[in-house]
Amino acid sequence: MLQPLMTRSRLVTSPLVTRRSSRASLRSATHTALGAALGCAALLACSSPKAVGPEARVAGQPAQQVVVALNAPCALSPGGTPSGRPNRPAAGHTLPPGHYVPSFADQRGVFFASPTGVVVHEPAPLGTRARPGGIYVPNDTSSAAWEYLGDSARVTERYRLPEHCRYSIQNAEAAATPG
Repeated sequence: MLQPLMTRSRLVTSPLVTRRSSRASLRSATHTALGAALGCAALLACSSPKAVGPEARVAGQPAQQVVVALNAPCALSPGGTPSGRPNRPAAGHTLPPGHYVPSFADQRGVFFASPTGVVVHEPAPLGTRARPGGIYVPNDTSSAAWEYLGDSARVTERYRLPEHCRYSIQNAEAAATPG
């Protein structure tokens, strides 16, 4: 069977050209995938999560001594309504109010875990459920914070925290004291 192959300005249907082109495409795709995998592995090795140690800092303070306080729920709509499906409900996430404690860190910031998980709203059959996650605060607080889903073993998703999600960094002892 001849498979059409587009070359510059004309359609070629030669089995020889198609076979060679397929081999070249496969080889190119394999090299691209291998390069991407190695690049990802190198990136993850440099920033693999670890326990929050005394060297981890947020807003100039040791991360072990602070919490991230979220006074109101924060709703996010990562991705929005899927293209071409206006009647399908959009997936969304809700960060619950509360004190987010430092859970783990990487070279660029600290992951603060949600007190009750991140509420994820997805279309049926998945529905609404709580997943591990919270707020990632970069070491450089002039950078934006991120919502994350996952734990120290694997962070699966990150989304930039929108402007309407206001949080504060508080002393952990003061936040634990009632009144």
